[in-house]
Amino acid sequence: MRKLFTLIELLVVIAIIAILAAMLLPALSKAREKARSISCTSNVKQITLGANMYSDDYKDFLPCAWMNDTIEWSTLLNAYVGDIKIFNCPSYVSTMANEYGWNYHSYNGSADYAANGALGFKHPADPRGGPVKRLSIPHPSEMIMMGDCRQSSPGPYIGPVVTTSFVPKHHNDGCNVGHIDGHASWNKWATLVSPGNYRWWKKTGI
Repeated sequence: MRKLFTLIELLVVIAIIAILAAMLLPALSKAREKARSISCTSNVKQITLGANMYSDDYKDFLPCAWMNDTIEWSTLLNAYVGDIKIFNCPSYVSTMANEYGWNYHSYNGSADYAANGALGFKHPADPRGGPVKRLSIPHPSEMIMMGDCRQSSPGPYIGPVVTTSFVPKHHNDGCNVGHIDGHASWNKWATLVSPGNYRWWKKTGI
């Protein structure tokens, strides 16, 4: 006669399965986010390379956050990245066509963003700054060009880093950023907002 499981035995098996699931699900979630982060890093890399191709075509000038009145920086790079889906971060759900941000902001509140920090901003309602040449940047492998867009006051920007809520945490408590020299990197949020690394956000490199 075939022996049947008792209720207690079934409950024990169910409890073991539940414990194993509780142990494995966080790891699986982190693995999925790691895959999304890698995909995002690839996007950021392609965008920074596109921006450098744009700069090659425009006498070494990089885009501003806004150019030619009301054209957003990502629009200027569409022809250089090949696929507008590149501007969608796999981990960030929004209604924005561009889910990445340009490092545009100054540090001292000056009206001239480009002269006092980052890569400039030019818009009819807020005509601060202007385009920056790559050759004017002393440490292109360090300076951040763009990255995951900020969630606080959402828009196609990242930073200013002195407002720490403007640096996102899209990927495992960090975000992907692209540098002036064309490489991309993932960094912890705490590293990006550390005062010791403010130079990464400034074209002066200091």
